[in-house]
Amino acid sequence: LRDFFDPAYAARAAIDAAAAQECGADPYCIGVYSDNELSWGPGLRQTLPFIDAYMKLPAGAPGKRALQAFLETRYAGDLAAFNAAWKTSLASWDAIQPLAALSADFRLDSAQARADRSAFRGHVAERYFRVAHDALRAAAPDVLILGARFIAYGQGAATIAAAGPFVAVLSVNAYEW
Repeated sequence: LRDFFDPAYAARAAIDAAAAQECGADPYCIGVYSDNELSWGPGLRQTLPFIDAYMKLPAGAPGKRALQAFLETRYAGDLAAFNAAWKTSLASWDAIQPLAALSADFRLDSAQARADRSAFRGHVAERYFRVAHDALRAAAPDVLILGARFIAYGQGAATIAAAGPFVAVLSVNAYEW
């Protein structure tokens, strides 16, 4: 799991984006990918949904703080509504930090918790694509950003929507026959 909310991610993205300067100077290079086949849902490389993966980060980690802030905003500060949706009994939003999980089995979540999972995946994707976009624009302002080459399965609408404002092209590798 990459913690896309960690300042180290943004610093690394800027270093990686410097390679795009070569493309920007080449008249035959029209664009660059920010990554290749990132895992946006449970699959081979990332075995857990993002909420579960970010919950496993240590207390106070940037991604875990971002998850807590996301949930607090999503529930407009209504901890009782969150507790009902997630079948928890947290006394405060900060009680999320020491936990390693919000539910024992994500396959048994309420409809609201499943919607939260999807929305958080979109939130993580928005952070990834915004940082990658800004780093690439700083390094090579005129190249097309070709996205992160999605895999056809497991992306989710929230992920695709999050990428849209930050890429010129959405490309998909479709391995299904």
